[in-house]
Amino acid sequence: MRRLAASMAVVVAALSFGIVAATAAEVRPTLVAHSPWMKSCPKNSGTEPRTICSTSYEVWSKVDRSLVAAVAIIEPEDGKRILRVTFPLGVQVAHGTRLIIDRDDPQRRPYLACSASGCVSEYDAGPEMIDGMKSGQILFVQAIDTSGAPLTVRLPLTDFAAAYDGPPLEPRRMELLRRKAKYWYDDTLQPGLRPRAN
Repeated sequence: MRRLAASMAVVVAALSFGIVAATAAEVRPTLVAHSPWMKSCPKNSGTEPRTICSTSYEVWSKVDRSLVAAVAIIEPEDGKRILRVTFPLGVQVAHGTRLIIDRDDPQRRPYLACSASGCVSEYDAGPEMIDGMKSGQILFVQAIDTSGAPLTVRLPLTDFAAAYDGPPLEPRRMELLRRKAKYWYDDTLQPGLRPRAN
């Protein structure tokens, strides 16, 4: 009887996300590295060139250097704005992802596809979501890991508005910022670019 009750509890938590607090199974901050929010607007090199802007944020594991989660607001010149959430392979695809801005009601979406770079879900990034991110403090993205436990990643929103409303970064500047965020495993990074110890 106890075994059945325990199994049911795991299934309910995995299927609903709703009874799990946003911080219940959070990725430990000491084990991850964060990029800053960065905006880029490269030209599409197709037959009809157009600009697609993306304001993105990435979180990596310091343990094995893998991607933990990534979020990007994608804005085609002539299309609908979306927020794309990417988790690495190994998540339980059937459960999709959840997104919470501060203490707002959670939104949930299924995964659209998985590839070598991870599993992707997309949210409609309408004006209400963008305004919430600009004025918010924390964006939570959640998935269910292979063991059936909720995985929660916190993305600070304090610099989101400046990146989103600001000019796009040049590719070289973006690469420098990425490398600076990953200083803990990049042996080629010059000592002057490493963050100072407090």
